[in-house]
Amino acid sequence: TVAQSPGTFDPAEFVFQVPTGHAQWPIELPHIARYLQLPHRMNHEPRLPKDEVGADMFETQDPAYYDRLLRESTTDEITAASALSLARMAREASVDITACTDVLVNHLQQSDRRDVRLACLLALVEGDCRRSEGELARLASTSDEELRALADAGLSRWKTLAAVPAWIERVQADASSNRSFRDACRGLIATGDASQLTYLAQYLFDATKPFVRRAAAASVIGQLEPSLARKTAAQLRSGGVPERLLATECLQSEDPDSLNQLAEFCNDQAAAVAAVAWKFLQPRGAERLKPYLQSGYRHQDAGVRMAAAETLAIVGGQENRAALSELTADVHIEVRNLARELLLKLGQESEAVRTEIVGTAVELLQSKQANWQSLEQNLVLLAQLRSAESCPVAVPLLRHSRSEVMVTSAWLLHLYPDAVIADDALSVIPEQHQRLQTDNLIDGQNHEDVGMQLSFLFQLAGLLQIRDYRSEMEVSFSKGVPGGLMMREGAMWSLGLSHFNSEDAALGRKMESRLKDRDSLIPEADSVRQKSALGLGFLKAAVALPALREAFEIDGTATMIPSSAWVLFPRLGAEQPPLAKLTSANTRIVRGLNPQAIRDE
Repeated sequence: TVAQSPGTFDPAEFVFQVPTGHAQWPIELPHIARYLQLPHRMNHEPRLPKDEVGADMFETQDPAYYDRLLRESTTDEITAASALSLARMAREASVDITACTDVLVNHLQQSDRRDVRLACLLALVEGDCRRSEGELARLASTSDEELRALADAGLSRWKTLAAVPAWIERVQADASSNRSFRDACRGLIATGDASQLTYLAQYLFDATKPFVRRAAAASVIGQLEPSLARKTAAQLRSGGVPERLLATECLQSEDPDSLNQLAEFCNDQAAAVAAVAWKFLQPRGAERLKPYLQSGYRHQDAGVRMAAAETLAIVGGQENRAALSELTADVHIEVRNLARELLLKLGQESEAVRTEIVGTAVELLQSKQANWQSLEQNLVLLAQLRSAESCPVAVPLLRHSRSEVMVTSAWLLHLYPDAVIADDALSVIPEQHQRLQTDNLIDGQNHEDVGMQLSFLFQLAGLLQIRDYRSEMEVSFSKGVPGGLMMREGAMWSLGLSHFNSEDAALGRKMESRLKDRDSLIPEADSVRQKSALGLGFLKAAVALPALREAFEIDGTATMIPSSAWVLFPRLGAEQPPLAKLTSANTRIVRGLNPQAIRDE
């Protein structure tokens, strides 16, 4: 259910509204949309207040607390933990911790514990404590790999010239590790030191050296001397795959001529080489990639296809949007999800383009040649574009053999209920119910998949006030029924909604039994109990008010049951307690140290 903080919103914002019509809340999906994680209307309607769990990442965001701990601490564990807390504050909350620089440097210099030194160094780097660069420059020559790598990160960011001698020494030393060599090269790039270009150019052509070191050398040349980089890349291009990869490394700079030369690698016969070129060029404008689009979006490498998809969206045009639609059928999960996201963005920017994209999606859903990947992505796309008028094409897909398709089609239909097609859609319920009861599932489907589809179809029936499937839903009052929790939650919510205001006593008693099942040998799942609470409120059953009052007092806020009861009280003729009572201090998650607690020990 939509999580809103009771301390942020006015109670008037949570007036009970009957779930009906089309879904109006934002349909927010992760980058990779999976059919078992699609949002349910029963979790968004009605809108409920919820205490924000874990709103405060740190008990305090005042660096002075941890500064004091660092100065007064007598144990290494507290010192290390305090430094790590400062590092997290700087990185995750952008808190200024530079006032702690002196004490962090002091522990870094004097502690003989490696974990303490690493924690303090991390805090200095994350906190951008530039007054510590003298000490960090000294660490650029240390033999400790982890300390040196952390120090290099800060020194490169600050362009510290004092570290250049140490970096040059490491670049020229064969005994240095690959990581040490690479970090030193990055330092030379950051400071703009070109003194080693001749040496690195020779190093680059030495096939006996590790590839990672040669690539780091190529990067220095490319960043500091583009003209030399282009000449070097031209020499390397006639070599094998490793040499061509090094050539692309030489050309990865903001120099226009280097970028033009890099574009020539987009059609390289080696997928790895082409992928490097596409990945680097794509964020730097579509013009250089236009000549390679037709081969790019059909390339064997998924990274190339993704870069081509981004470019297709930028270039625009009906032909390129058709190519994007083709990519929704891609076998690589990230490619097809990216193609859908790009089509969604284009459709939201222009009504004419939206109409075109919806039309193409409908055609794909009706095509017998479309693979299941394309069907799934285009069903999701129609839902995100709020194309309620396209729902009829989803009905035949309810009987598709792939779970991804049959579940996603039910999801689309429950978002935009249509009474005209409801009978055809809901006729699937008895079929799937029978399969669950007899354990006679379609090959490739499992109980959870079928239960998820039934959950969406149950909600569709509830939203349309259709009571014909009460017997199939009432099976979910049993905790052992196959189909999973989501099916049972959908049944509780939908039974109440389809019998709205009916005051059905028998149904009310069954829901009450689920709500009160807290202490049995195998207690009822909180999510099912919460939907039973909503179902009782929808029914307006005689047992509803006392059962909900009890639940409001007994159940924890994390279950959402008190919030459900609170929203339903006015509907049942009861006064709402203050909204602040829904806030539970023991549900807050706090990370970091508590200075007062440490002092009290």
